[in-house]
Order: sequence, then C-alpha cells, then structure tokens
Amino acid sequence: MAEFLSTIRALHAEEKYFSSSKPVYVTRAPGRLDVMGGNVDYSGGLVFEAPIREATWAAAQLRNDRKILLINPQMDESGWQANFEISLDSLLNEADLRAFVNSSPSIRWTAYVLGVFHLLLKRWPQQANRGLTLYLHSEIPLNKGVSSSAAVEVATMKSAVATYGIPLN
Repeated sequence: MAEFLSTIRALHAEEKYFSSSKPVYVTRAPGRLDVMGGNVDYSGGLVFEAPIREATWAAAQLRNDRKILLINPQMDESGWQANFEISLDSLLNEADLRAFVNSSPSIRWTAYVLGVFHLLLKRWPQQANRGLTLYLHSEIPLNKGVSSSAAVEVATMKSAVATYGIPLN
C-alpha cells in the first residue's frame, strides 16, 4: 500500500498522468481464495471464499474530456499494452465494445476495466459524463485462481464511482 500511494503522490506532484489541481481517488480490492464451491453459488450451492492479503490498487482522477486513459505498467511484463486511451463514446454499444477488446490479445485485459465504464455509462449517464485517468497496480498473481480479474473490476468500480460521485451501497 505505501509503495502504491508513494507512486501516486509522485505522479500527482509531477503532473504525470494526474493534474495536481484535482483530487485522486485511491481504492483497493483484495484477491480471494476459493476454498469450496466456486461457481455453484449460481445454483444455490455452498460457497466458502476468503479474501487474501494481495490486492489490486486503483487511482482515478476526473478529466476535462471524454477519454478514458488506462495506465497499468505491469501489463508490459506480460507482453500486453500497458497504456491505453479510449473515448467514452466508444463504450456505449456492448457489441462494439466486445469486438474491440477482442481485436488484439495485447488489449484483451482492458475488457475488465472497460466493462465497468460501459455499465456506468448505461446506468448513470448524467454522472459518468467525463473522462477519467485510471492507474492500476496489482499484487495478485495472474491466472492462479485467486480472482485477479475480479479485483481489477472491483478496484476500478470503486475508484470510478468515487470520482464520479455515484453512491453505490
């Protein structure tokens, strides 16, 4: 946590990705260990899951345009595109969004993030009407069954709704 916050403070002060004149909203979503049950919760089965220490961190700041800027330096390690920019208007149509994120393996990871913005635009168009800069970092190992993708979605959602002022209970 301290390392992520230090990184965000430095980026904020240097005005790299973030403007020093606006607040940055930082959130955390832990990974989770599926001890028993997995997907049987959809059919009423018993599930036992527990959060783990490792987490995904997100820092978000409102922009003056309608662009979403995603920064996730860790994606370089997997050979994926680490920085990505897209217009909010490109996220309105679900079929187009699906086709877009599947157009290249290097951007497929963005589906977890862009799906959040698609939902926000659909349900809260008045609040989610401006772009956002989102910086991500995760301590959760990928493809190890500890919900790394869910943590990306939750951290993104928490930081986006805080930035847009959308109350989610």
